[in-house]
Amino acid sequence: AGLVSAIAWPVALLSASSVIDNPWNVCVSRATEVGEHLADILLARHHGKRPITLIGFSLGARVIYHCLLSMSKRQDCVGIIEDVVLLGAPVTASSKQWEQMCTVVGGRIINGYCSTDWLLRFLYRTMNAQFTIAGTGPVQSKTEKKIVNFNLSHIVKGHMDYSRKLTEILEAVGIKVTPRSKASNDDLQKLEEDEIAKDEKESTPK
Repeated sequence: AGLVSAIAWPVALLSASSVIDNPWNVCVSRATEVGEHLADILLARHHGKRPITLIGFSLGARVIYHCLLSMSKRQDCVGIIEDVVLLGAPVTASSKQWEQMCTVVGGRIINGYCSTDWLLRFLYRTMNAQFTIAGTGPVQSKTEKKIVNFNLSHIVKGHMDYSRKLTEILEAVGIKVTPRSKASNDDLQKLEEDEIAKDEKESTPK
């Protein structure tokens, strides 16, 4: 299966895999650590006593995922988190871990996925045979009222669409949002352009 998957990927993409894989693996590892730190912060209740909603996409979703798993192993976690929205999550879709997260969430855990997210599939190409990625397919669970899957393929065509279409996505999954002003959208677009330019500059051989 691994050989067939390898052949299916474009040669140009595979030739750049070493450049892509190393930073990605570092970020994945750090997201796990950050998730545990987030659990510490939430348990300290610095945000107050009102329940909060956690929303994250890509590695941000992974941070939340590990935050919830960490909290599920501790005490006094009830009433901290109301709802959770994970979009394009680079984590396993195994029901065991997701049902474990349900113990610390009062409302719903939403898994928003895109079945055509080739970037996420590429980054996890060596693990496809081992488990399903939550960001590319539904989580199979007996607690359907708690864990809700949303196929966002009609909105999201690729992994980077999540940030650009966040308002539309949140409305689609039933989360109320306050529309951003034009100035705010312009600032966000400029920030994204600056980040892309910075990455291109750093990747250019000196």
